[in-house]
Amino acid sequence: MNVLRNQFFKNRTITIAMALLAALVMVTPVMANSSDSYFLAYYDGRVVNGHDNGVFHQMNAGHLTVAGTLETTAIYGSPNGNQGWTFEAWKDTLIHQKMCAVGKVAAPAGWGDTVSFSYRCANVTSGSYFMKIWRTETDNREVEGSGTLSTP
Repeated sequence: MNVLRNQFFKNRTITIAMALLAALVMVTPVMANSSDSYFLAYYDGRVVNGHDNGVFHQMNAGHLTVAGTLETTAIYGSPNGNQGWTFEAWKDTLIHQKMCAVGKVAAPAGWGDTVSFSYRCANVTSGSYFMKIWRTETDNREVEGSGTLSTP
């Protein structure tokens, strides 16, 4: 009789432990992560490369979103058009992989003005990423930018 009773309690304990483990696994949320960045491009600057500057972002797997703000902080002489900035997210692997490009975000025309953007990219794997931010030609605008890479 004691053997059956011990077996009953053992089975019941295992069942409760498994149910608690299953509940814990189902309730644990997937944590979103985000990483902020900042850059300052002088009037004659064209490229800011996170890989070259050693600025990397550790991202979880998921849909990558690139969002940010541009502000014109100075204008030197007469601006020669508005070249627009391209924001690229690259995966830092042996052979770098461009994962996303948000392109031709025009810098604000006036000094002190800001413009915001947000773009949802493709699904990415977890790992180390860097930003490459560039414009084709200089346009005599000094631009300050900040942004966020995020995965849900």
